[in-house]
Amino acid sequence: MVKYGNNERPFALTVDGWAGTQKYGAVWTGDQTGGTWENIGYQIPTYIGSSLSGLSNVGADIDGIYEGGKPIIQTRDLQWKSFTPIQLNMDGWGSENKTPFTFGGRYADINRFYLKLKSQLLPYMYSAAYRNTFEGIPLLKPVVYNSDLKIAKRPDLTHEFLIGDDILVAPIYKDTQVDVNGNDVRHNIYLPGKSTTWIDYFTGKEYAGNQVVNHFAAPLWKTPVFIRKGAIIPENNPNNNPSEIDQTTQYVNIYPDKKSSSTVVYDDDGVSEDYLKDDYVKTKIDSSQESGSTVINISKTKGNFEGFVPNKKTVIRLKINQAPKKVLVNGKELAASSYKFEAKHQIQTFSNDRELSNIFDGSWLTINIPIRNVKTTELKVEVVQ
Repeated sequence: MVKYGNNERPFALTVDGWAGTQKYGAVWTGDQTGGTWENIGYQIPTYIGSSLSGLSNVGADIDGIYEGGKPIIQTRDLQWKSFTPIQLNMDGWGSENKTPFTFGGRYADINRFYLKLKSQLLPYMYSAAYRNTFEGIPLLKPVVYNSDLKIAKRPDLTHEFLIGDDILVAPIYKDTQVDVNGNDVRHNIYLPGKSTTWIDYFTGKEYAGNQVVNHFAAPLWKTPVFIRKGAIIPENNPNNNPSEIDQTTQYVNIYPDKKSSSTVVYDDDGVSEDYLKDDYVKTKIDSSQESGSTVINISKTKGNFEGFVPNKKTVIRLKINQAPKKVLVNGKELAASSYKFEAKHQIQTFSNDRELSNIFDGSWLTINIPIRNVKTTELKVEVVQ
């Protein structure tokens, strides 16, 4: 591949391997039978085990490669796999075409929503993949990877996972009390960290760490997803493929906590081997709360790669509970027309379905900052409350 690949980054997908496979190949979990809850149930620990064994680029066929034909199970399978490194449909031997839109209507709408969400999270996932490649930190990992397990009764840790450090996913992997519309509940969700708070991604509701959550409502459109309070989540615009990504805008979602937090956002050209020659960029972002204010520091972007666009506007979304008195950018007050507080923010779901089009994730402040050269100008944003 190096000799004949014209400097393009290889993507070798294999179902088996040997020592060193993790360096050159991605793996999928084999030819599975779709249409069963069991198929989902045993794949989740398989992903975790593969990742801990060095095979972080792991994936599986959505709704298996064989059989299928049950839209509720297919939709549930696609949801959680939208938060995994590799997501694919394999067609040919199933009872119907294996596509996100096979069953149409509401099922296709829900699948579209999750695929769009996956596209938004690419900068977060890509930065985590960088840390996996160069620091050996698993991309997908057990929820107690970064925490001590201190709880009286040992929870089920095999059917939930962290993707990166800050997003926890607890898939719907069995029929607990599913109704004819696919609505269910999820039990035994362990939220780690005695001093950690977790935020329901879809409602904004907060949950204390170091507890097991039961009776968690999971209508068909909702897989339980939690964000660690304090997280800094880089995003991009929703898209259908990377060519549609807006390279002129820097998007950051921040869930501020009393404790300071930071992250490093990584990017490269996405197609070549030039990142091995240090052709990439990194941007450090810090968040802290000081005397009633939230302070965000976006450092100068370091590095370069062919095609990188340095002149960008910045959109910061801040998870706060009340409107600010003022917003300062590099010490100067930002015009009130450049930010907007929403006490009830509506999630974009790309659907006209009545339930899907009425999902609100709590209160958010959106700050729009004019174009600057991210390589020469750092950014300090102070939100005064």
